[in-house]
Amino acid sequence: MHVANDEVGTRDWEKAHRAVSEVYFPHELTALDGRAEVNLTMHAVELGGVTIGRLRWGTAVSIACEYPGAYEVNIPLSGRLHSRSGSEEVVSTPGSGTIFTADSPSVITNWTQDCQVLGVKFDAEQLEQE
Repeated sequence: MHVANDEVGTRDWEKAHRAVSEVYFPHELTALDGRAEVNLTMHAVELGGVTIGRLRWGTAVSIACEYPGAYEVNIPLSGRLHSRSGSEEVVSTPGSGTIFTADSPSVITNWTQDCQVLGVKFDAEQLEQE
């Protein structure tokens, strides 16, 4: 089994965007609160077809993504995660989570400044086989 471990801490938007894209998914990132800096902290481990990580942007952001080839489960450990897929809107708080379907456009409309997420990515093919 392939195991990869990533730890990133940065205040640079481009480095933060690139790091999260490489570990999770390509996405469109938008700052919501006008801050000049991000304060990304990300700790992630990939175990075969599953990636588990803890992620905090440190500023309010919006993220548009199509979740290519994988499912994503985001569980806030603090703060709130506002999401939209089609006409469905969900607000997740600690104790609840949001599931994003593989290959389906969705938008995290507001990842609040104080939101830290436990994110679990499942390779779609492996999960569907199981």
